[in-house]
Order: sequence, then structure tokens, then C-alpha cells
Amino acid sequence: MLNIFNLGKKKAPLSTDSMENGVHMITAASPSSVISEQFKTLRTNIQFSNADSNYRTLMLTSSIASEGKSTIAANLAVTFANQGLHTLLVDADMRRPTINATFSISNPKGLTNFLTDREFDVNEAIYATSIDNLFVMPSGPVPPNPAELLSSHRMDSLIKALSEQLDLVIYDAPPILSVTDA
Repeated sequence: MLNIFNLGKKKAPLSTDSMENGVHMITAASPSSVISEQFKTLRTNIQFSNADSNYRTLMLTSSIASEGKSTIAANLAVTFANQGLHTLLVDADMRRPTINATFSISNPKGLTNFLTDREFDVNEAIYATSIDNLFVMPSGPVPPNPAELLSSHRMDSLIKALSEQLDLVIYDAPPILSVTDA
């Protein structure tokens, strides 16, 4: 049933907390907590979902912004890294990036720099973290055309190269209903 009283109401603005302060890294802060165990269960389920081979890349997205996909992506990356896999977490959500705040990377160079500058060395956009085996690639500066950058041949080449060099690459992608980037 259509509620005519809600037609003129404005939606509440999206929270920018995770962009400014990062996401909560429960798997790093409290690795033996019940919540951390649930992330380990999720990791195990992903690993056993493809018995014939190991996944080299994962993309996490959500339907709309602020549903927790960046929190899931970051904590899942920690659980894979803690298992000994060389793991890279890529912030492919160029409109609402969180990795630089989560991992305290100030003025980061990142995915945008690599995709827009042919002379840019991708290694300058990959940062080690305090967690063994976990590396991150922030999104870098917010571009005016994220959908075009993410659908470029250069991005395809990057995905292939990263998956060949690392055990696992996790892409924190933008939400699918609000933008075309995902």
C-alpha cells in the first residue's frame, strides 16, 4: 500500500562516519571474540564453496550505501591474512572510500592514481599494514568518472596482474543500486 504521507519527506543524509574514521576492525582488535569467529566461519564457507580450486579474487558489494560492505570486506581480509594468505584489500568504492581512514593512511595514492596515470607504479599504491600478510590499496583521490575508470582496460589488466601475484585480492566495490560503478 502506498503511504502518501511519506512522499514529500526527505531521506536522512548518508553517514560519513566510516569515510572519516574508518570501519571497526573487530578481527584485529579482538581476534577471539564471537564476532571474529563469525568472520572466520564466513572465510571457511567461502573457501569450501569452490572445492576444485582457490578463489584468487573476491568482490564485495551491497545494494545501497552504509550497509556494512566495507566493514565486512576489511574484517574478512584480516581473517584470510591471519590464515597465512598474502591478501590485498582494494578500495574500489571511489565515491565513498574507507580504507585510508581504517588503516590511517594520510594523503594516500591509490587506485585512481594508477588508473589515470600510465607512468604510475602500482607498488606506490599498495601499503603494508600492521597485520602480517595484509596489504591495502586505497582508492586515492575521488575522480569525476569512477564508473569509466573501473570499466577500463587498465583496470582489467590490474585485476589480472594482482590475482597472479597475490594469494587473494578482495575488492570493496560500490553499492549496485545507487551507482553504475559496481
